[in-house]
Amino acid sequence: MSERQQPATAAAGTAAATGAIAELIKPFQEFKQEAAATRAAVEDRLRVLRRIVAWLIGFVAMTTLLVVLVLVILVQNRQTSAKTRSVIRTNADLSAVIADCTQVGGTCYEQNQARLRATIVQLTDANKAIAVCARNTDTEAELDSCVADRLGTPPAR
Repeated sequence: MSERQQPATAAAGTAAATGAIAELIKPFQEFKQEAAATRAAVEDRLRVLRRIVAWLIGFVAMTTLLVVLVLVILVQNRQTSAKTRSVIRTNADLSAVIADCTQVGGTCYEQNQARLRATIVQLTDANKAIAVCARNTDTEAELDSCVADRLGTPPAR
């Protein structure tokens, strides 16, 4: 072979080797591009999943807060109901006493009527005694003594 043929053959061999290497590297380059695309898709999916997780954490936190508030309201309502029942019982007792004292036939009403009759009788007797004694006495001391004798009580001093 001549000197001219050697560089051309060498150049052709280099070109062929470069072409063969390029053919061998081509699947690796395609794999590298696919891996980059896959990595980008995974990263996008991770971003979406992080947003979903953040939203779910917020939702769970708000739901927990609402449940706690509802439980607090329930406890307060239970306490208020207990107090209300106590007040209702007390009012019922007071209403029963008021009804007993204001309705004809009630024990309290009848006792008060008897006391009122006795007081009226005492006042009437006292007025009668004062009227009778006023005709027969000249001084206030004699009047008091006369009224006390008629009523059977010691004179007021």
